[in-house]
Amino acid sequence: MATVIKVPSRSGRNCPVGLPEKDRPILEAAIQCKASHLLTGDIKDFGPFMNKPSLTGGVVIQSASEFLVSFMKSKSKKND
Repeated sequence: MATVIKVPSRSGRNCPVGLPEKDRPILEAAIQCKASHLLTGDIKDFGPFMNKPSLTGGVVIQSASEFLVSFMKSKSKKND
């Protein structure tokens, strides 16, 4: 993994997708710090936007288990 970056709280007003108000600042902060991934268990609200970085400011939204599976697959390909 790379670097952890602390970003100021976001308002949620510039969220690129239709998330509930409580979730908008989370995605906005991920975009602001140029995160590659946002891991969440909130399938209800984030589910429609998972694995759609073209909609979510370039951030890949995944569940932790989905991320680990894709991470292990990419690591396995590098070792081949």
